[in-house]
Amino acid sequence: MSQIIWNRVKEDIKSNLNKTVYTNWIEPLVYLGLQDNKVIFSVPAPFYGSYVSQQFGDMIIHQFLRHGVKVHRVDFEIAAKTNIQDKMPGNRTHMKDHPLSNASVKSRENPTKLDHRYTFDTFVAGKSNEVALAVAQRVANDGRMEPNILTFNGKSGVGKTHLLHAIAWQLSQTKPDLKTVFLPAEQFMNRFIRALQDQKTMDFKDACREPDVLIIDDVQFLAGKKGTQEELLHTFNALYEQKKQIIFAVNKPPGDLDGIKQCLRSRMQGGLVLDLGPADADLRRATLKKWIEIHGGDYHDTTLSKEIQEFLVVNVPNGLRELHGAMMRIYTIASMRREPLTLEMVKDWLSDDLRSASQHIRIADVQSKVSAYYEISVADLTGPNRKRMFVRPRQMAMYICKKLTQRSLPDIGRRFGGRDHTTVMHAIRKIEELRKVDKMIANDYETISRDLLG
Repeated sequence: MSQIIWNRVKEDIKSNLNKTVYTNWIEPLVYLGLQDNKVIFSVPAPFYGSYVSQQFGDMIIHQFLRHGVKVHRVDFEIAAKTNIQDKMPGNRTHMKDHPLSNASVKSRENPTKLDHRYTFDTFVAGKSNEVALAVAQRVANDGRMEPNILTFNGKSGVGKTHLLHAIAWQLSQTKPDLKTVFLPAEQFMNRFIRALQDQKTMDFKDACREPDVLIIDDVQFLAGKKGTQEELLHTFNALYEQKKQIIFAVNKPPGDLDGIKQCLRSRMQGGLVLDLGPADADLRRATLKKWIEIHGGDYHDTTLSKEIQEFLVVNVPNGLRELHGAMMRIYTIASMRREPLTLEMVKDWLSDDLRSASQHIRIADVQSKVSAYYEISVADLTGPNRKRMFVRPRQMAMYICKKLTQRSLPDIGRRFGGRDHTTVMHAIRKIEELRKVDKMIANDYETISRDLLG
């Protein structure tokens, strides 16, 4: 009778989880029975039970109670180990079944499906990434460096993944004898889960400890996934002790990673941590020019004028990835329209993206960013003081409000000490003129806008 109830409980749980989660974690549970208000399942490994208990234990108990079965605890037993013969040297897993076989980078091959666009030749250097680039090139040339723990951190779209691919590509060409493994963190987790389900965890562990260079992208994806983090930590320790090279990429400094175990964060902090800051206007401009060189030949009927390029550099929000996406959208639409490309067309095609990026920005946000940037108080920014050190930032703030918020000129004027809308119009014209002739003013606008757009 209890097996029937478990089948009903599973159906109820299935309706509350997405298909992948249910398939990976609930479906493999083997129901063993009830004992002393405990429901007991067979699982392939200790971690599996720990994870299910933590993530789904309350849900399982709740569903049993709904069906009138008194359950206060979920317990697990480890399934019988794989036959020892399977572990003997003469019976090693064929390479096609190797837990990381699809991740291994071999000389002049690309089984990891490394992105052919992401090489050092296509990476554009700037002030925000030049140190990270130099270190990446060094480890790609040597195959190893001290310290042997390397972590790139930075927001999405600043070039972390590009550098990781470039390292793997170059190692495959210049160091073919080194075994290099590149894995996004999500793949690491999925392969670990599959190994648990197939009762091949030892094969997985062996595979993780074989590489001379292990590269894991987007480690922050593992936040809250304690079991996978534990496995990554064991892998880390094993490779570290063998003095092999370990390379991570994360979206923020390791010490600020929420949901990542302290011991894993401290391991990353104990190595070399390299920050890739937001791309400034010069880097965005140079990167866009490089992309046009790469992709422009495929759209030879479409020319992105300097005016359009500058519009993209200044107005496309977030990182370089979004800038690339905007450029490719323009090329694609323009090639179908078959008519001369104008700035007004570009503004129209990108209007929804630009509008959605600015909808969340408030006048107060602009005032806070501008006052911090120029190191003056918000009171001085919005007050009556006519000193030049306050007037120019005030005009800049009004100009940015017009560009990045949905507020009208009278609304903006009221938020700047009750000023008339004509004062706001004058500020807008002044900054617009200065941006064309004063590189410092242009850079101020681009930097503050980029920070606001995030």
